[in-house]
Amino acid sequence: MLKTTAISIYMLTTTAAFSQFAVDASRHEIRKASGVIALEDLAVGEVGLVSYLSGCALDGKLYISNLQPVTESISNYGRGFRVKRLQGNRVEIIAEVGEKAGTKPITEALNLADDGTLNDCAKIPADRLFAVMTINGAPSATELIRKAN
Repeated sequence: MLKTTAISIYMLTTTAAFSQFAVDASRHEIRKASGVIALEDLAVGEVGLVSYLSGCALDGKLYISNLQPVTESISNYGRGFRVKRLQGNRVEIIAEVGEKAGTKPITEALNLADDGTLNDCAKIPADRLFAVMTINGAPSATELIRKAN
């Protein structure tokens, strides 16, 4: 009996200590409480700066995640993208680099376009994606390559 009581007490006290964290609020509620703004929070016509973007392709078209957090600036050594939200969950992107980044904006634009050849969007929910209309004013990878040369 003493052994059973000891086991019961042990289980009651350790269950709370090992219970898993509950995600019982929406991502919008969590971001609002933390002060984080994501691309999906931008109004149509508004521009946000992000320090990192990764693209994916679906049917030969480039998309980015709309969950990417917006930042206020990039460092002298940093890289970033200005993302303008358009109607219909579409965006225009301009690649930027800091003064001492050691790379060019066109290189960063090409790297983003290259992501489309590497990553498939098929498994990502459509409501988490923005369609990319242009990168640095170019509507295609071929046009970006022309700008680079």
